[in-house]
Amino acid sequence: MTTAAKKKAATKTLEDPIVAEIHAVREAHAKKFNYDLDAIFNDFKEYEVKLKEQRAHRARTKKKLA
Repeated sequence: MTTAAKKKAATKTLEDPIVAEIHAVREAHAKKFNYDLDAIFNDFKEYEVKLKEQRAHRARTKKKLA
């Protein structure tokens, strides 16, 4: 693939609406924490813990129903 073809492929990818939406969400999340990487990381870790708790709760609920 030539350099021009690579640039064209990269440009096409950047115009993808799904990629644009992901970039917008990431930008909004970073802005919420004033672009502080430690704060962003801590938010992700807190979210991860909450998700694990929700999964554990659902697993216990399913067990009780069975």
